[in-house]
Amino acid sequence: MLGSDVIYDVSVVEPLFKTVDELLLPVGVFVMCQSFPYPTEIEAAIDVCCERYRLSSDVVYDHLDAPASTKLRTYRRQWKEERETTKAAGECIDEPTEGKPAASEERMRAMNHDEPEAVPATTQPAT
Repeated sequence: MLGSDVIYDVSVVEPLFKTVDELLLPVGVFVMCQSFPYPTEIEAAIDVCCERYRLSSDVVYDHLDAPASTKLRTYRRQWKEERETTKAAGECIDEPTEGKPAASEERMRAMNHDEPEAVPATTQPAT
């Protein structure tokens, strides 16, 4: 998935990352570009969402100080082993609330079933 200049206000951070969580495949990557520095509150909200949705973040390119300013980050699913390492290091990782797995975990379980996913009738080829 790719998003470019999609965050202009802190109020869009949670809905954006909830959408990423719902659509990102287990081995997928969300690439987000920005052309201006985010305020501290937006950076903090992104960090909270990464913890909540178990995403690891890497800055791939950071030249926000250049005339054609750009920052490029990638977000990937954080696997159980990574979460254990993160917890051991004393960092906070939110667990799913109310005993319900995150939407991404439900999709990962569904992808491991032997049965193919049903294709909606509107996208089936005509016979």
